[in-house]
Amino acid sequence: MARALNAESSLYVRAYFFRALLLGTRKRELLQIRGSDIDAERWTVRLANTKNGRPHELPLARQAQEILNALPRERGNSHVFPGRFEGESLSVPTIDQAWRRVRIAAGVPDVRLHDLRRTLGSWVVQQAGSLALVGALLNHSDPRVTAEHYARFADAHRRTALDAPGDAVMNAAGVQHVRALLHGVRDDGLREAPNGAHSADGFSTPWVAVRAHDHVRGHTGARAIEE
Repeated sequence: MARALNAESSLYVRAYFFRALLLGTRKRELLQIRGSDIDAERWTVRLANTKNGRPHELPLARQAQEILNALPRERGNSHVFPGRFEGESLSVPTIDQAWRRVRIAAGVPDVRLHDLRRTLGSWVVQQAGSLALVGALLNHSDPRVTAEHYARFADAHRRTALDAPGDAVMNAAGVQHVRALLHGVRDDGLREAPNGAHSADGFSTPWVAVRAHDHVRGHTGARAIEE
């Protein structure tokens, strides 16, 4: 894909596609960016006209900044991606035709330009594990849209988030292996800690252990209400 992109003769067309992948913007949103939409001090870009009607500000990744700095500005044209005619940006037909050449040359004729946006979203959620972050970056107005397309990519993060509590459960039971836990074999018995204390794994005393401890001492009332 990168080789096919680099084969495009227009510097601005090549930069457009790489920026689309780095920012996850929609086609027309990126085409409409002007120099005045760039905040060089904060390194953000403002999308004035978006699909959901709300202006959207995006942070610029280092690579996006470098592409922006490398693009020459055309005199009399404020667009970041200037077109052939004075004062105009690259046109939608120009981008569509270029993308058709790129995907055919890359051997992926079914890949849509919008798939670049989806690719960025999937990468972000796999790195950060946050659907809310992806929704904010892609400017989704409905979190259900984010969940529909990207929730499956967060599975690994959710699974990892449960590993540490799982270890805490095993430590509280005094066993190292699930087989021992299921068969009621304990290595050193149930370890009790003072109320509110934290074990070495960083988790407080398991609630079930606290409840059992208080029940033996006859103090179930207050704890039951707190639950």
